[in-house]
Amino acid sequence: MCPNLESFHFQVGNRYAAPPIPVELDDRALPDMLPKLRRLMLSNGGVQPPLQMLLRHCPSSLELLWLDPDDFQRDRNWPIRLLETLDITAFYYTSTATTDINKCHPSYSVQRVYQENDHDTSAINEDFFEEHMHRKVIPGIVIQSRGWLNDRMLLPVLNNKKRHQPMQILSLGQCPQVTSDSLCKLLVAPIPASLTCLELDKADKVNAVHLISLIKQSSGLLHTVRLRRMKSVTNSVVDALGDTTRLEHVDLSYCNSITDDALKRFIDKQCSRIKTLDTVGCKAITFDAINYCWLRMGFG
Repeated sequence: MCPNLESFHFQVGNRYAAPPIPVELDDRALPDMLPKLRRLMLSNGGVQPPLQMLLRHCPSSLELLWLDPDDFQRDRNWPIRLLETLDITAFYYTSTATTDINKCHPSYSVQRVYQENDHDTSAINEDFFEEHMHRKVIPGIVIQSRGWLNDRMLLPVLNNKKRHQPMQILSLGQCPQVTSDSLCKLLVAPIPASLTCLELDKADKVNAVHLISLIKQSSGLLHTVRLRRMKSVTNSVVDALGDTTRLEHVDLSYCNSITDDALKRFIDKQCSRIKTLDTVGCKAITFDAINYCWLRMGFG
């Protein structure tokens, strides 16, 4: 079928419905047909037989599973019983409204927790994080928050006494309630973070200059920085990022305090390493600076 396919995203929307997966597909042959599948993403797929088939026979190569229940579906716990059939090393996404996550086997040895929040914020609280973060050492945390995340929820991460390896990935989505204090504690914990990837969005209470300074002191491995819609991202932050040694991917979209001069200084230092640079929505950036970066990165 697709012997080299690595990523499969199937979406069924209420307004823009995709055709169903053929139910006559032989589920027993699925691992042979998709031997290299690494990412399986199912959005609003319902509990139709193909979904159960895919989850029951996921290839052993699967690394990431994203399950996004139908927004209008009453029973939003539908993926949980199916997750029990997966290899326990699989990464997975699930909905915040699935309150029975602790019943599925993958959570006992999951290496990353991906959390998608749509409506039910009451399902996410300190107890949830205590259950999932304190029990296992998690090298990466990706929480797609839409504003509900706060310092108290991050306490189990900060107080995880079982941790004996540094955290490498920190992605918190939109987090206007998270402060510099909690993130800085994470970076200088008994086992300090050694971040390779940092992603924050609308983190209005975070001092970006101080944060980047601490990261540079604790880790020389940072290669991805996405600081979107942050008021504290100024020219000083861009200059600090310009002094990092392994930076490859930078997203500073909708940070309105950055000017042309800072962006040009950054690209002068990083043009040989940088692979992606996003300044969409930066009101103070002009076409002159964008064109300069374009040429310096070798696209002219």
